Amino acid sequence: MTYPTNAFKSEWPSDGLLMDYILNRKTAWLESEIMKKLSPSLGFSIQVPEPFIPSDSAALFMPFAKVVLAIPANVSATETINLFNQKFQVLEYSEQDGYLTLLCMSPEGPYAATLTHVVANIRELLCPPFMHFFNKHDLKWQKLTFILTDTEL
Repeated sequence: MTYPTNAFKSEWPSDGLLMDYILNRKTAWLESEIMKKLSPSLGFSIQVPEPFIPSDSAALFMPFAKVVLAIPANVSATETINLFNQKFQVLEYSEQDGYLTLLCMSPEGPYAATLTHVVANIRELLCPPFMHFFNKHDLKWQKLTFILTDTEL
């Protein structure tokens, strides 16, 4: 498993394992705690089956991102989606009131075992490629949410 390489100190007195919090049905608390460490335009959510019964080989990783952005003037939603597909694989999309919501594969799909891993993944690995892409293409984004889910190793 790969985790962020930066020696990132825990911001929590007890940086417990994510799997333990999820198994104890504390996902809302987890999401809230992580959101406190992010800027308001960034988000975090957990998507695991309910009830979550992991196997011995289950791991948590962060392969998806959900983006809400304004459709640029004089550009269609389809053109914006095609532009996004050049860098990120768009899995789902919806359009409403001049905004697109895109569910994408992140360029990285890092594993996360603790709250600190999640925050470091977002800050160091997941967010920078999106920010670079938004700036390069002058895209006006409103929200960028990274999603934690489960996988089998």
